[in-house]
Amino acid sequence: MDSKRDNTGIPPVPQGVKRSSNDVSQTMFGRKGRIVIPGARRVKAQKQPPLWQGLLLVALGALVCSYFTFIGAALISYGAVVTCYQKTVKEALYTSGVVLLVAGGASYLLGEPEVLISSIGAAGIAMSIGVLVARGALTVGKQILIVGVGTLVLLGGYELLAVAEGSSVSARVQEAFEFYRTQYVGSSVNSAEGFAYLRVLMQLLWPTGFTMVSILYYLIARIGARVAYRSLGGEKKHLSRFVEMDVPLWFVALGIVALAAYAASPEVPLHKDIVLMSALNVLVFVRLVLAVQGMAVGVWFMQRRKASPITTMFLFIFAAFLEIQVGMLAFVGLIDIWANFRHISRGRMPDNKKTTDTEHQSAQTD
Repeated sequence: MDSKRDNTGIPPVPQGVKRSSNDVSQTMFGRKGRIVIPGARRVKAQKQPPLWQGLLLVALGALVCSYFTFIGAALISYGAVVTCYQKTVKEALYTSGVVLLVAGGASYLLGEPEVLISSIGAAGIAMSIGVLVARGALTVGKQILIVGVGTLVLLGGYELLAVAEGSSVSARVQEAFEFYRTQYVGSSVNSAEGFAYLRVLMQLLWPTGFTMVSILYYLIARIGARVAYRSLGGEKKHLSRFVEMDVPLWFVALGIVALAAYAASPEVPLHKDIVLMSALNVLVFVRLVLAVQGMAVGVWFMQRRKASPITTMFLFIFAAFLEIQVGMLAFVGLIDIWANFRHISRGRMPDNKKTTDTEHQSAQTD
């Protein structure tokens, strides 16, 4: 057998085997002229589900919201991603209409206005998260706005419902507390002192319950949306990473306005309770978000120093203790807005496209 190679550099065909030049070209370049790598696996293109499947999931989630709010929020966000992924804004409008009609209709049939308020709040948060995740446009500022608007919807809805019945949310909470106090105050000697302490704690914390509920709706909806986005083959770079969380500067201004409203609430001539509850909810939300940003800075620092898991765990336990006592993590997050410890390229999306809003503008120009 002649061992010489031809001009193509391909070894000669062994004797007894016929091999044409067309076979060689098809092996190297495929039948359509594309390069073929031997042993490489073909990746099948992700088939996009039809529109009706996404709308069906959204409708099911809106219906479930009237009974199991958190499960419904997850289904709505999942269905919103399926409906709007790589599609036009028209599909988002379809999704919004289905959510409002089904959630409102189910709550109306149940005949409970409280259910309607919670369903609309959870469904609105979940739908917004799902649509923005599907379009790769979920930024920190938009997430803050979604939770904030959801909180106001819950607070305003329950307050309007109470006013329509000649009462208020604050008065209803006091009535519920007095009911339980009269039921258990005589059960033990120390029960009166315990309820006196609980009264002070309740008056301090209960107005922030609307913010906590909105945050829970947001977290559940975000999980459902991310699962759907990844299952559809969405690019990971469009999903925000915790270590890159960057709070916009206007959020600090919002906290200052809320602090001023809280201080001036006793002097407000009308609707003092509404002003007080709104200001407290905003202040608690501002502190929580800044604390999360401070934690993101800590995670970035630990990753940069390549700290061991045990060291990281103890440091975060200590940081959580300081946050409860003096708000250390929130302070770090606040300073990071100006200092930019992580050297984040502000004003740009994860794919290096400039943002259309001003949420990443800060006092420091990178």
